[in-house]
Amino acid sequence: MPTNLEPLVITPTTHDTLALAELAALTRDHLQFYRLEVGRVILDRFFGGDSAAYLDRSNTKSAKFSDFAKAHATDLEFLGLNERILRSCVQLRTVYLTLPPTARETLGYSRTLALTSVDDATKRAQMAKAAIDHNWTLSQLREAIQDDRAGLWYDTDSEIAGVQPPVKAGEAPAAVKPMAAGHFANRAKRWADDANAVAADWTRVDAAKLSKAQRKLARDALQGAAEAIAGLLAKLDAE
Repeated sequence: MPTNLEPLVITPTTHDTLALAELAALTRDHLQFYRLEVGRVILDRFFGGDSAAYLDRSNTKSAKFSDFAKAHATDLEFLGLNERILRSCVQLRTVYLTLPPTARETLGYSRTLALTSVDDATKRAQMAKAAIDHNWTLSQLREAIQDDRAGLWYDTDSEIAGVQPPVKAGEAPAAVKPMAAGHFANRAKRWADDANAVAADWTRVDAAKLSKAQRKLARDALQGAAEAIAGLLAKLDAE
């Protein structure tokens, strides 16, 4: 009987390689798959599969879901779930389905979840594209989202891609990168769209429930925006 046997080496076939790659992907993204399915179950069972119905917190479907989560809190806890997690799963699924196919396959659970904080679908797709193109980590994506809220975002497909840096104290404005003209026009359009959406939201608000502080907060913000818009319109008309 031979004593110096070489270890048997099996070279994976293409079929084996593909199978291993799929299993690796499942292992890596199992949490995302699970939460996407949880979101699907909640949407299907309580909202007829309609994300818009979920977002409308004033309807009876939303109340029935909240009642379910409270009535079965113990059962859900046994499953590692609660109402907050269920809602995050619905948000994750809603956002996931709006992303381009490449982003769905590439971003993974944590970065997709971070994108749920971006309400505008167009901006969300831009963020997803930037995260892929620039290989952003989760912290870099979150930072970009915060920069966007601060008004520092640049479209990834603009003439000058990247994130606009803030002007530091004492620094000359010339040190800031110039903005592409097309980007300015597109951003003005999105700003106007957001303003119109806020105006439409007024019809969904019970104005009688607004506190004095809330009214002042909204009014001061809108007044500041109105002054900024008036100034921009004057500059555009003067050029």
